[in-house]
Amino acid sequence: MSDEMRVSFGFPLRVAVRTDVGRVRTNNEDSHGFAWLPDGSLFVIVADGMGGHEAGEVASGLAVQVLEEVVARDVATDPRERLYRGLLEANEAILQEGRASGTRGMGTTTVAALCRGAEVHVGLVGDSRLYHVRRGQLLWRTLDHTRVQMLIEQGQVPEVEARHHPESGMLTRALGHSRMADGRPLVPDVLAEPLVIDRDDALVMCSDGLHDLLEDWEIARLIAGREPDDAAQALVSLAVERGGHDNVTVAVIVAGERTAELDEDYVPEVGADAPPAPSADVEGEGEGDEAPPPPEEPEPAPAPAAADALPPLQEAAADAVDAEPSEASEDDGPPAPPEPPGSETAWMVAPSVALAEEARADALEPMPVAPLVSTGGGPADETVQRPRASLVAAPAAPAPVPAESSGRGWMVGGALAAVILVGVIVTCVIAAMLLAGTAIFAI
Repeated sequence: MSDEMRVSFGFPLRVAVRTDVGRVRTNNEDSHGFAWLPDGSLFVIVADGMGGHEAGEVASGLAVQVLEEVVARDVATDPRERLYRGLLEANEAILQEGRASGTRGMGTTTVAALCRGAEVHVGLVGDSRLYHVRRGQLLWRTLDHTRVQMLIEQGQVPEVEARHHPESGMLTRALGHSRMADGRPLVPDVLAEPLVIDRDDALVMCSDGLHDLLEDWEIARLIAGREPDDAAQALVSLAVERGGHDNVTVAVIVAGERTAELDEDYVPEVGADAPPAPSADVEGEGEGDEAPPPPEEPEPAPAPAAADALPPLQEAAADAVDAEPSEASEDDGPPAPPEPPGSETAWMVAPSVALAEEARADALEPMPVAPLVSTGGGPADETVQRPRASLVAAPAAPAPVPAESSGRGWMVGGALAAVILVGVIVTCVIAAMLLAGTAIFAI
């Protein structure tokens, strides 16, 4: 599915989306969509459903439908507010559908982009990803809501081992679950400041069916010099060729007719194109091509633009949601790993404390969930796809015992008791007579 180039806020944009069921699954639980909004902005979304038996397909489809409706509802509203509210409304819609259909295990990951010309606002829940590519080199990508990503940020797992780590598929957030892994109400991640793209840059949005099988640098290089539809198809085809163990969905947004050709000599300035942090404690980049001089540290050595060279994406929404003190948990703020010289921290935050408090007040529903959610990825559909923990059902109420509606029961019972008493008396009389007869015979 592709679209012709359009101008958004004076900036050319093209988009294409490709999807494939893969070589193992029998149905495609991924959903996707894009829409040109009335103000000229472009909305693109990729959702990766889970739950099996068509439940995942329903969940991901609801995420696409609800988010598109919300972001298009009032285009004058801050894009971050619309993405944040849209993710919460999609979550509630999936919860309601699960209750109505009896399939509470349904859920979905979601990554969404709202492009207003060269500015791109990003929302995320789960492990679907967005990559920013320039000249065949990777500038930045989102970080997953997974257990292994937490371990990486805590320094317990090297990033080079993340792909094959036994907990690499354990989600800590997903739409369709009202609470995160640490028990707090779900808080979607929305980029505090937009990405800024240049002409011929590309954005790649995908489900884990792609990034499970392709390295980040491969994704960046494979799309170099291609039109968006060709780039999306090339990525999907390579993932399927390498096994296609899961559904694969890819959306490619290009700022122009095609992406820039691969430039082997181009070394992205780490952090220079990442969104600045919204805190005064961390200085952001200036507008222009010049970066502030690094503080008494040497310039970073040229290196491939792989994931280990990317600025870490931390979370600042926890403080906005937790009004009362609570015990430390994995989502409450693991220590950030050391950053490469010259990099800046990109924060994913709720756009306002008011919305976060609203999410807490709503609380969606206190539905118990597993501490961690497995993304599965088994060899066949018979295996549970991204299994949820079985919910503990409330014990069934005992059947009510009907009370007697009249005195007839008592009357019948009394008559029966009288008959029994007469029978006992007759028995005693007969026994006495027999005893007397026996005595006379003996005399």
